[in-house]
Order: sequence, then C-alpha cells, then structure tokens
Amino acid sequence: MIRVVGRRKLQPISSKPSGDKLREGILFVEEMGRLCPVKHIPKGIYRFNSHAEMNEYDIDCTVNAMKKLRRKRHEHV
Repeated sequence: MIRVVGRRKLQPISSKPSGDKLREGILFVEEMGRLCPVKHIPKGIYRFNSHAEMNEYDIDCTVNAMKKLRRKRHEHV
C-alpha cells in the first residue's frame, strides 16, 4: 500500500515572469549548496570508459575536497 505524505500543489505555468519564483529558485540552489559543501569537481570535459570509472573519479574528487575542508577547519584551531 502506498502512503501519501503531504500534498504539494503544482503552480500553473504563467507567461509573465515572477520575482517570487525566481527567489524560490535561488533559495533552493543555495540550500542545495549548503547541504553538500564539499562536492568539488575541477572544471573541464571528462570522458570515461564506463560508469564505474566515472563513479570512482567522483568519489576521489569528493574525498579530496573533504580532506581540503578538514585541513582548512583545523588550521584555525
């Protein structure tokens, strides 16, 4: 059995721009950045031979970013 938790109301699409919707979008992007502050993949174009290789690179980048963040936090102690 499926349990419904909450009811989100979809907003109608409008032909007029809305400052409120822009603000909501900006707040969403900022909050996502706060949830995962250590994610850092250097700029560039990457080509991988498999998804596994891509995932390994992603994990390496995340670990390196976490190390840098830890060093930065412990410099100020």
